[in-house]
Amino acid sequence: MIEARVQVDTRAAGHIIPRTIYGHFIEHLGRSVDEGVWTEQGRGEDLFLGGISRPVLEAIRAIRPGLIRYPGGCFADSYHWQDGVGPREKRPRRKNRMWGRFGKALGPDDHNHFGTDEFLALCREVGAEPMLTVNVGSGTPEEAAAWVEYCNGSDDGYWGGLRAANGWAEPWSVKYWCVGNEMWNPGEFGFCGPATYARRLVRFSQAMREKDPTIRLIAVGAIDPWNWWNRTVLEDGGPHADYLSIHAYHPPLFITNELVRRDRKATADAFYWVLSGTEDFRRILERADKACARFSPPGKPVQIAFDEWNVWYSIRHIVRSNYNLRDGLFAASILNLLQRLADRVPIACLAQLVNVISAIVSDGNNAYLTPIGQAFKLFTENAGERWLPAAVECENIRSGGKQFPALDSSATLETSGERLGLFLVNRHYDRPLSVAIDLQGFDSESTATLELLHHDDPLARNTFAEPERVAVRTEEVKLPPSPRLELPPHSIAALILNRRPAD
Repeated sequence: MIEARVQVDTRAAGHIIPRTIYGHFIEHLGRSVDEGVWTEQGRGEDLFLGGISRPVLEAIRAIRPGLIRYPGGCFADSYHWQDGVGPREKRPRRKNRMWGRFGKALGPDDHNHFGTDEFLALCREVGAEPMLTVNVGSGTPEEAAAWVEYCNGSDDGYWGGLRAANGWAEPWSVKYWCVGNEMWNPGEFGFCGPATYARRLVRFSQAMREKDPTIRLIAVGAIDPWNWWNRTVLEDGGPHADYLSIHAYHPPLFITNELVRRDRKATADAFYWVLSGTEDFRRILERADKACARFSPPGKPVQIAFDEWNVWYSIRHIVRSNYNLRDGLFAASILNLLQRLADRVPIACLAQLVNVISAIVSDGNNAYLTPIGQAFKLFTENAGERWLPAAVECENIRSGGKQFPALDSSATLETSGERLGLFLVNRHYDRPLSVAIDLQGFDSESTATLELLHHDDPLARNTFAEPERVAVRTEEVKLPPSPRLELPPHSIAALILNRRPAD
C-alpha cells in the first residue's frame, strides 16, 4: 500500500467550471452517424426524431454532455448545410468528399437524414450546448451567414422562414460557431497558411455576425511550439475570435503504433506509456494559453477551445472503436486537468461521441458506455460548479523519460457550498493507494458517497454481451475524523461529501 495525501481548501476562491468542458463531438466519419447516432433500421415510433434509437439516446443522456460539436472535424470543410435540412425524402445523397477518399468504411456516403435540425433537436433533448463548424475550406462567408440566420434568425427572414417551414418555428439560438477546422492540415479542404486563414476568419466573422452579433466564434489554432500559426491568427484575426481551437491526440503519430501495437500489450510499461500522454496534453494547453495571453488583441483575451482530444491508436478506430479501463483513466485525468484549467480552457470536446474513438459504442439500435463514457458519467453526475485547489502529495511514476504523479486529483464545490466532490485517479498499474484526505473549511457529515470505476484487469472493456463489465459502482462509506480512502490500482473515484448542518 502506497501512502498519499490530498488537501482541499474550500475557503479558496476557485474559478467557475462551465459545463462546456464536458463536451463531445459528432462527425460524418466511419460509423459515428451512419448506424451510430442515427439508424435507418427499426420502426419510426421506436426512434427519437425517426432515426435515433432509444438505447443510443439514453446512453448519450447518461453522460450528460455539456456541449456537442458538429459536423466536424475535417468533414465540415466539405459539407454544405443546405443538403441536410427540409423533408428527408428530398435531401440529396452525397459522397463523403473528405473521408470517402480513404474508402467507404471511413467515408460512407451521407444520406443527409441527420442534419442541422436533427442535431440541434438532439442537443436540446439531452441538455447540451450545440457548436457548429462552418465550411471555410470549400464554402463561402455567405453560406456560413445563411446558416447562422437559419439557426438563429426570426421566421420573418428568408432563412429563418425556411426553418419555420421545415417545422421548427422557434430559433435554435446556437451560440458557438467554429470558423473552419484544421486549416493548417495538408489533408484539409482549404489548406492554407496562417495569414490566409486569418483573412478568411475576418471575412467569415463579419458575414456571420451581421446575422447575429451575439454569437461566439472559435478560430483555428494549432499545436504550435514556435507560435508561427497561433501568433499570426491571433494578431491578424484575434479581434474577430473569442476562442482558439486546439486539437491533440495520444499518441501524436498513431501510425507508428500501428506497427508495434503497444497499446495492446498487457504490461506496466505500455500502461504508463498511455497515461504519460496526459502530461503532453497539459504542456500543450499551457503553451497555447501563453500564446493567447501574449498575442491576443489588447483588452480582448482569446480563450482556448480544446475541441478535439482523445487517445487514438489505430486507423481502424475511426470506423468503430472500443476503449478499455486504462483509456478511461486517461480520460479521467484529462477531465481533472480541464477542471483545473477551466478559467482558461472553458470549452473541450472528446472526439468523438459514438463509435469513432468514442465514449459510446452502438450498432445503430443498441448501445453501451465504454470506460471513457463511464468516466464522463462519474464526473458529470458529481461535479460542482466551482473548482477548489487540491494539493496532492504522493510519489511520481517514471516511464519512458516522463514522470507524473501516481495520484491525480481535482475537487469541486456546488454553488450552495453544501456538497463537495473529490475526484481521484490512482494511476498505478498494480499498486493500491491509501489516501489521507484533509478538508480545510469543510466540516463534512460522517457518511459520504463513493463512486468507483475499477476492474481487476486494467485492459477490461465492455461489450454488447457484457455492457457493464466496467461500470461505476456506488456505496456509502463511513468517514472517521481523519478520513482516509483506499483506492485499488488503476481506478477512478468520486468521493461526494455533504456539509454537516450547523448546530
